[in-house]
Amino acid sequence: MSGISRKNERGEQVFLLPLEMAEKIARHDGWDIARVQRYVFDEGQGVARAPESIHPIVTGGAGYKMSYLPIWGGGSQMVMRRL
Repeated sequence: MSGISRKNERGEQVFLLPLEMAEKIARHDGWDIARVQRYVFDEGQGVARAPESIHPIVTGGAGYKMSYLPIWGGGSQMVMRRL
């Protein structure tokens, strides 16, 4: 499968969420990881195949600058486990 045909596939998505932003979201009443995933899915206009396919990762450092890490479409699937 060529890269062109995979370009518009909605696969898994990752964004790096700075600690300050994560703390602000956590203080917001009722917002847990599932709520964050649902919000990004709904507002992102189809960026992923399902809310569970959106993976916010909390990172260190000061500030409110988030980074989006686009994942290649296709047959890849993330595997995550707690350390």
